[in-house]
Amino acid sequence: MDENAPVERPKKRKKKQEDYTSDKRLKQDDGEEKPKRERQTTSVYVTNLPRDVAAAEIAEYFSKCGMIGEDASGQKRVKLYYDEDGKVKGDALVTYFKPESVPLAIQLLDDTELPRANGKPGPIIRVQLV
Repeated sequence: MDENAPVERPKKRKKKQEDYTSDKRLKQDDGEEKPKRERQTTSVYVTNLPRDVAAAEIAEYFSKCGMIGEDASGQKRVKLYYDEDGKVKGDALVTYFKPESVPLAIQLLDDTELPRANGKPGPIIRVQLV
């Protein structure tokens, strides 16, 4: 064997490119398309909240319309929005476990007074579909 001769290496096989943009994966073996699952909304957007509100207060009030969803750590899925200074803006997103709770929350809790822990009357909140 000559030391100066180039060493031939086996050629690598190219991986098959997957096409993630087509609807090919929606088709079953018999050529029929699977019905697309309709995405259902499970969240409501709440406005006009007091600036000193806690997520636990919101979760307790909104749980009368259904079970509030939980994240991986077990926390209720109530997201408060904050301004640049880190203060509550007065908006929140409440995510329910089941989509059936959303119209119920809008019907029952929109334009209602948020009860406060200190016994004072709370503001009239607005509940909207996301």
